[in-house]
Amino acid sequence: MNIFVGCVGHPDLCYSMYALFEKRIGATVYVPLEGKDWEERGISVRNLREIQDAPMHVDEVCHLHIPSYGYTHRAITFEQFLEIDFDVLVVTSWVNEEGFSRLREQYKPRSRYVRHIANAYELPQTTQNVLLSTLEPMPSGTNWIRHHPEHLEGYYPQAIEEKVIKTFSHRFPIQAEDLEAWGRFKSDLPEFAFRMHGDLGEDGRVLQEEMPEAVRSSMFVWHTKAVGGCGYVLRQALSCGKPCIVRRRYSHCYNALAINLLYDGVNCIDIDSEVRPIEESIRLVKEWSEPGVYAERCRIVLEAFEKDVNFEAEALSIGKWLEGL
Repeated sequence: MNIFVGCVGHPDLCYSMYALFEKRIGATVYVPLEGKDWEERGISVRNLREIQDAPMHVDEVCHLHIPSYGYTHRAITFEQFLEIDFDVLVVTSWVNEEGFSRLREQYKPRSRYVRHIANAYELPQTTQNVLLSTLEPMPSGTNWIRHHPEHLEGYYPQAIEEKVIKTFSHRFPIQAEDLEAWGRFKSDLPEFAFRMHGDLGEDGRVLQEEMPEAVRSSMFVWHTKAVGGCGYVLRQALSCGKPCIVRRRYSHCYNALAINLLYDGVNCIDIDSEVRPIEESIRLVKEWSEPGVYAERCRIVLEAFEKDVNFEAEALSIGKWLEGL
């Protein structure tokens, strides 16, 4: 099966498309190679510009190795696209939806056309087939299937004794409510080290290749993400068995998958004042961080995640769904 994917978005999204279609389903995945031939046809390829120091190896197609993720993109020109028989075209952003629709109608009318949706409030415009990574209600007649985007295998449980709480949200410092709570926790928990990572964080951005270790070496992951509602970092933390500090209402605001992954008092501590006083949330962090208690809590967190998210089983279902389109 040949699949052409227009990966507009951050590198985690691009990897998740590779992990699903090539690693799990066994298809051969191609992406558009950056160039005017695509841009002139209304296909954005800006995601490839975000890849740094990607060695290029050329045979029949261009191979872009992504060192921080350990996999390779098969990137093709428009002329090469015309020469390949594609079973499925997958578009990941509204930016490319009309362009992909034209590609299919003009050049690949027998291919199946799928829209991947992972952002809040987005609805399909040019196809009824949707690979859905949110809880956004779809229009009547939409042929959709749920998908938890997969992350790198480097996110796994790791024992830790250092009491450290980390946040990785790029815009965290400008979220006044959350920054205030962070300061209160930091003041009341002097035995903990607090690390504020991200583009605007005082501890700086963590390089992509260093993210798995950065998450695994956290005791708690603070993920009060006011924009977007909790995505990759949250799932990465849960897959490492790390209890999370959250505001679940952010997930509800954006119909995020996190709604069904976060269980207050089980795998996370919801610090919203409507849920419990901040003093009680701080007490829970202290309680959960005790050595014997923490080990058991990590087991519970991992068990809940593995019950809710099974990448292999999802891939099998999605593979059958694709065949039936």
